[in-house]
Amino acid sequence: MAQTDPANKNYVYQLGLWSAITATLLVTVAGITATASIQPFATIIGFLLTPTFLVVMACIHCYASESKKVFSLVGLSFAIIYATLISLNYFIQLTFVNQSTFDTSLFSMTNPQSLMWVIEV
Repeated sequence: MAQTDPANKNYVYQLGLWSAITATLLVTVAGITATASIQPFATIIGFLLTPTFLVVMACIHCYASESKKVFSLVGLSFAIIYATLISLNYFIQLTFVNQSTFDTSLFSMTNPQSLMWVIEV
């Protein structure tokens, strides 16, 4: 097994810490803006949250001990799936739904019967 450089572990720790703090702040702001129905700001904040969450999960994987790396890799894999789906949803909300002249109620997050709510929840 390869030895890990302590400076690299410190860098991973610092990156993970600041990414986690940023993700926490973004979740808080996203929750407040979504509850207050401040659109599209809530969607933009949610869109920014997904890569931040991926960085946190990647740092957890890098920082995990060798015996636990399989679990952190599984977590990272699910995080990638989550980030892909949520980013796609928010991208559709910010582009197609907000700028379309078509009936977009099937895709709009303002419609509880929307396809996008299936992805979101």
